[in-house]
Amino acid sequence: MSESGASAQLQAKVHFEKARQAAEAGGFDRAIEAYLEGLRLAPDDVSGGHIELRVLALQRLERGGTKPTAEEVTERLSAGTGPLDRMLNAEYLLAKDPNHVAYGEAVLRAAVAGGYHEAARWMADLMFLANNNAKKPSVDLYVLLKNSYRTIGQFERAVSACQRAILLKPHDRALLRDFKRLR
Repeated sequence: MSESGASAQLQAKVHFEKARQAAEAGGFDRAIEAYLEGLRLAPDDVSGGHIELRVLALQRLERGGTKPTAEEVTERLSAGTGPLDRMLNAEYLLAKDPNHVAYGEAVLRAAVAGGYHEAARWMADLMFLANNNAKKPSVDLYVLLKNSYRTIGQFERAVSACQRAILLKPHDRALLRDFKRLR
């Protein structure tokens, strides 16, 4: 890791610590913002940033935290041109509504586009488990997962996602072709 990368990681940890303190004091929304500030500096910090933000989001939901307003959704989904901004804006929405699959998909797409492979793998794994456990799994989500895993070099996981998609759509020639290419 370069000196500037190490410095950014240290600064990110300061924000993560502020987030933990805010959460302990019941300031969930302040904590979300602090985690996002840290992730802006260290977007691939899965254990210190993304996972902790996810835990916070679930605690916030458990304690009756409100979902994002329509204005927040519109603002966050239209703001930011780069992958990092898109990832953090989607993660903000996901933190406020942790069961909203489309926000997770947006985080995943942006992480892949930005080359944040660790963040992308973590979100893809989370989405894969959620889709596996869904009452009605989504073929489209499995296809997104297949493509995302392939892009970040997780070929075994890409094969698994493709297999799940094929189970739901066994006569899809494109999926069958992709499956053969992945193996």
